[in-house]
Amino acid sequence: MKTEIVRALTDTFEAHAQQTETACEVSGHAPADHFVDVNKTIAMPKGAEKEVPEIMLTRYACYPISTPGSIR
Repeated sequence: MKTEIVRALTDTFEAHAQQTETACEVSGHAPADHFVDVNKTIAMPKGAEKEVPEIMLTRYACYPISTPGSIR
């Protein structure tokens, strides 16, 4: 994939990620059921580990993120 396309897709994703109203709310679903806060443990230098916050998405949550024009 060309670098320009990747950058454009990343910018679009980040812009949508900052929106407070989600497609879940509009369709009557609770966002907490589809966007779940989780922690991931990553390896650090010298054998240490660190927990990093992440968000787990259900299939329902992935659809509006990956479909152009579906989040307004």
